[in-house]
Amino acid sequence: MGQVTGISGATNGFMHTFFWSRQRGTIDIGTLPGRNSAWNPAINNRGEIVGYSNHYPDPPPYQRAFRWSFTSGMEDLGVLQTGASSSPVARAINDTGMIAGDSWVSGNTYHAFAWTRSGGMVDIDTPGHHASTPVGVSNKGMVAGNSMDPSNDNAGRIFWWTRAGGMRWHKQEGMVDLSRRLIRAPAGLVLYAALAIADDGTIAASSNAGAVLLKPVQACGCGHAFGAIASPDIVQPGAAVDASVGFVAGDSPSRYEIGWSWGDGTAERTSQAAPGAARDGSGRAAARHNYSAPGIYTITAELTDEAGNSATVSRRIVVAPAGALAGSGTVVLPAMTGQRSLIPGGKAEFRFLAPSATSPSTAQGSFHFALPGFVFASRELRVFASRGTRAQLVGTGMLNGEGNDRFTATLAAGSGVDVGKDQAGRFGLKISHTDPQTMAEVVDYDSHDAGGGARPFADGRIAAQ
Repeated sequence: MGQVTGISGATNGFMHTFFWSRQRGTIDIGTLPGRNSAWNPAINNRGEIVGYSNHYPDPPPYQRAFRWSFTSGMEDLGVLQTGASSSPVARAINDTGMIAGDSWVSGNTYHAFAWTRSGGMVDIDTPGHHASTPVGVSNKGMVAGNSMDPSNDNAGRIFWWTRAGGMRWHKQEGMVDLSRRLIRAPAGLVLYAALAIADDGTIAASSNAGAVLLKPVQACGCGHAFGAIASPDIVQPGAAVDASVGFVAGDSPSRYEIGWSWGDGTAERTSQAAPGAARDGSGRAAARHNYSAPGIYTITAELTDEAGNSATVSRRIVVAPAGALAGSGTVVLPAMTGQRSLIPGGKAEFRFLAPSATSPSTAQGSFHFALPGFVFASRELRVFASRGTRAQLVGTGMLNGEGNDRFTATLAAGSGVDVGKDQAGRFGLKISHTDPQTMAEVVDYDSHDAGGGARPFADGRIAAQ
């Protein structure tokens, strides 16, 4: 429709949401009463904008969700629960005017909501998660988003919700964990986060195998599906690395060829592999490689069928020499608003190889952190502090391939230096830059919790090789 919304510095020095069209130009849509900023805008095809308005730098009043249109102006959407900490955020709006967002309900608990003009704000988190955040709402009233398991904050889930039902889910079920509804999923596939939803219910999501499309269907009608590459997280130079990948054949079974690239300039192709004996047409391919130098490498597997159709999956591996400090894992993080953009929540991956006095070959070191659409890679790093099973890394790096931001990464193993899935390792990351005009520090991202603490691993390992 040629309409744009975004945020920009206003004449009062605070961030405001704007509307732009060729006919009307740029319009500052203002803020809610008692607040000086408006953030996180989303727009529908009718030019209606939603987001949240807050008081900067410190509340009260706390942020409130808003809806804006030319006819009604700025409207407060209300709250799920009244209280001093009530702070709803509107995150998406469809063309019928239905809004999806999340709001405080009690303690440190936040629930997804759906808002309509007739029904107001309704809590749609029927399972009662610790936190649930929508990422989109379709024109059919389907809401997709991410949640944290109430019994295990380390476990993130993708949810799908509809009031009226549709496809194979019904209104009696309310919010559905899509990890339990996958048809013919390759072995080892783990969903990380929902990214967007289409009107037919198709959801774009991230996973340990990369980006995937989740389609609501009665019968599969599927093409080829790749799982995640299984390999060690951390190895020493010269050690044999055994990697394998599972796949599920498409509706027209054929033979396959698997190509492997190891990220160090070497590549190979396996002999043709037929789908396994399983009735679902699944198969698995494996390869072995030796790395000669330390670093963080990307292993890539490409599956090609007889017709030339292909699919690709990759993962990173840390090659650390004796004496180096290295780590690899994932951590579940909530969505948050940075100074530059809304930063999605979900399961983030991290990898690092830190320099040490006993491993001069890793003098430059390397740190990598990734959420969907939000990737930070170090230019240089050093170990600022290391004590027992705790370490703090500092340095500079690029955010989504640009800039030269500062970062501080806080890492702690659980019981012992090596951290397994059943042990409470912790991770925290802060990224900032200097404002060129005021020379003040501007925080672009901070994954720590409200108390400044690092968050627990979903899985991972920190190792002193």
